[in-house]
Amino acid sequence: MTYGRQPRINEEINWVTDEDGNVNGYMTNGGRTLQPIPPAVLERALSVANVGFDGVSDDASRLQEAINSLMVPGATRRLDFTTLVARGSDRVKINSGLILPLPQCSIDFGGLQFDASSMTSGTALTFTGQDVQPYNQHSNANTISNFRLLGPANAALPVDGLVIGVDSTVPGHSAFADFLVKDFRDNLIIGNNVYILQFRNAFLKEGTRYGLNYSGSSNTGESINFFGGSISDTQNASGTGTGVYVPSSAAGPDLFFWGTSFSYDDVAFDISTGQAMFKSCHFEAKKSNAPYGYASTVGGRPATTVIVDGGQVTHGTLATGTEQNNGRPHFFVVRPNTGDRLLFAVRNTAYNGFDKKNTELVHFQGVGLVQIDIEGSNCTANGLPPRLCSNINLLRNGDFADGASTGWTSADGGNTVTQDTTYNTDPAGINSWVSAISVGAGGSGYTTATVTLSGGSVIGAQATATATIAGGVITGITVTYGGSYTPNGTAPTVTITGDGTGATATATLLTSKRALKIVGAAAATTTRSQVVTVKPGKKLAVRAFNRIDAVSAGDLRVTIDWLDSTGATISTQTVGSNMTAVTAYTLRGNHYRVPKGAVQARINLIANAFTGTGYFSDVEAWLL
Repeated sequence: MTYGRQPRINEEINWVTDEDGNVNGYMTNGGRTLQPIPPAVLERALSVANVGFDGVSDDASRLQEAINSLMVPGATRRLDFTTLVARGSDRVKINSGLILPLPQCSIDFGGLQFDASSMTSGTALTFTGQDVQPYNQHSNANTISNFRLLGPANAALPVDGLVIGVDSTVPGHSAFADFLVKDFRDNLIIGNNVYILQFRNAFLKEGTRYGLNYSGSSNTGESINFFGGSISDTQNASGTGTGVYVPSSAAGPDLFFWGTSFSYDDVAFDISTGQAMFKSCHFEAKKSNAPYGYASTVGGRPATTVIVDGGQVTHGTLATGTEQNNGRPHFFVVRPNTGDRLLFAVRNTAYNGFDKKNTELVHFQGVGLVQIDIEGSNCTANGLPPRLCSNINLLRNGDFADGASTGWTSADGGNTVTQDTTYNTDPAGINSWVSAISVGAGGSGYTTATVTLSGGSVIGAQATATATIAGGVITGITVTYGGSYTPNGTAPTVTITGDGTGATATATLLTSKRALKIVGAAAATTTRSQVVTVKPGKKLAVRAFNRIDAVSAGDLRVTIDWLDSTGATISTQTVGSNMTAVTAYTLRGNHYRVPKGAVQARINLIANAFTGTGYFSDVEAWLL
């Protein structure tokens, strides 16, 4: 075959493809002459070194023209910016957005910096796709690499950084590597018709709303992988900057993060549908009292699965910030709104919260039959295990909210044993939360409404809630997160805003945890016991709080009897040290390796030959 001339830049032509959509020529001379294209030309690297950027004036239109001129529908173009960067032109000023067609190009930007700091709205870089399927041979394995994209660093400006998938076109199976996106409202947005994407060594920093906003709701989400890199410092004045955001309206994406660092975002993730796996990732929280991650479900949407496997979870630098000395109330919060369509798992993960006795690693607050799985985690030091998740406590009524005896085998020995509801301190983050919001007046004229809570004795994050509207009237308010407030504290104020008027509502605080109170007058012994199932080689984490107001004989102690299959005791261990003097609520606990032959553990709360007034509270156990 004799190959004709190459198309000239900006020449108006008609491309000719085979039955698979692969370009093999183009028509010129009014559509009368077929110009075949050598395969080597279709695959060659095209340099943009002659475009000419000064990095000061707006270079967007010239760069867009050059890219458009070099694109061949259905063919792979490898655009080479390295020559341009090597000669010192490493900065491109863009005051308006650029659009690049993904399936037709692989681009090594050679370290080029896109300066979008002067943009006031819109998207800096948008990657679109092709119109037809099935894909042709040039639609796979394209790589966009080695660039820096810098935004205006202004939370008030609706300027987003990198967007993939904005229309009906399909961006293809591609990879992004070795790049930085920084200082945008949303640093990365993934939309419709996007799947099988890989991000390697991607750094999404200092977004003011979201690091990654997965907004795609149609034909999107299959196998989105991040390898290394970081999504960090996503912060704003409201404390709502979120590293990874997947709303319930999204199509249920499959997100996989491998060794990615999430450091000092206001919130690391807020995921309401789909699957997100964080494998060997690093979570280092901004030192505030707010939770660092949320998982939710909404009825009628795809189920939610969040798995934190390996890596490390840490509270962050102790020298700065406002986190309470004993930790924030919750680290991760699971808040399903309906059904059993949520799994949250923490497996084989190091957690440095052992000195944060008030922090619950995973907190459940919502409705539905959520599955929470914490297994094999390395989370102890100095003998004090953190609270892992009260919702999966192996002990029934360990907080004594259901009375002094429910769930426990009792032997009071003549002492007076009651449920205490008047404790005057907070033994272990026994905080209150907003359990309900009742509508006082429904108002009128509402089509939209926002519920805001403020004030009260808040010590963590404020509660959040949504309103139900019928016929212009607020008919109900659903608590989506109960927040954290001091025990028996003051409820926050509820404010309802929107396009209607007159609606009012009141919040109710609930503190469920109580204590077991023992008053001994004759050196008698009281024992409360529960038996849990264990497995040799696993670890049993046990923790409890004790307090003594007065004592003249005996002590308070917690012990574990390891039992074999016949119920016989193999050995006994004491949890912490026995309490023998007047002491405020003090945490005792540790991780204990289950011995060979043990199939059960009996956990005993003992007032031993006790004369005085003492308490047990917040008794919890987990098999790891």
